[in-house]
Amino acid sequence: MRAACEAVADSLAEDPFYVALGVDRAGLADYVEASWREALSIGRVDSFGGEGAALWMTGPDPGEAARRTKLGEFSRILSPSGLANYQRMVAGMDERLQGLLPEGVWYLSILGVAPALQGQGWGARLLGPALACGHPSYLETFGERSLRFYQRLGYEVRHRFLEPVTDSPYWVLFHPGK
Repeated sequence: MRAACEAVADSLAEDPFYVALGVDRAGLADYVEASWREALSIGRVDSFGGEGAALWMTGPDPGEAARRTKLGEFSRILSPSGLANYQRMVAGMDERLQGLLPEGVWYLSILGVAPALQGQGWGARLLGPALACGHPSYLETFGERSLRFYQRLGYEVRHRFLEPVTDSPYWVLFHPGK
């Protein structure tokens, strides 16, 4: 798992959301690892070796206790300012999602492929098993390159927002499932 978390961290190193967390490569890999554990508890993880992973949240809202546990982990990984940025970004993104998506939709929390393997179809292979389940799903992305990738897989742009902490645009994409 650690090698895959490091590969995912490498793929996210320039993403404005993750830059705002203010951690180095090891800290970002720790963040991905904590997110991986969360996905295992309320979703699914699809990975291949140490080269990448897709972290999905598929279950119901985990509740307040799980959110506190997650914030406790993140408070050990992130600096106080990084944690504050995380909380502000997530709260703002959650608020903007209200009314945009159907109930029971799956959430692609993190997708990352080792930079040396990007552009070779590995991202699509990682998403394939979950998309084959036929559930509607959504994600947010800050990258135009990623935007085009997801659109090729059938995701549709639902909205474009400006994230105020990073002052960066991001898109909410939706896949209708089968």
